[in-house]
Amino acid sequence: MIPPAASQPRVRKHLMVAGQTRAPSPTSRSTVAVQRWVVTVLLISVAFHQRGPLSLWMIWGLLPSLVGVYFCFLR
Repeated sequence: MIPPAASQPRVRKHLMVAGQTRAPSPTSRSTVAVQRWVVTVLLISVAFHQRGPLSLWMIWGLLPSLVGVYFCFLR
């Protein structure tokens, strides 16, 4: 007679199992957390260096987004 525990295959922890959620890794960050960091850095840089949020650097930062919109939606 085969014991019940031996009849089921062992679950390998490095493989994904259907129906089970993955445990979050300690280094993963959610989008919300990253957005908070970006806004915080922007607010601190504007408040302490007394610069306006709109500057030449902001235009250069928006340029890749505008190029992406052109190639994805307008072309």
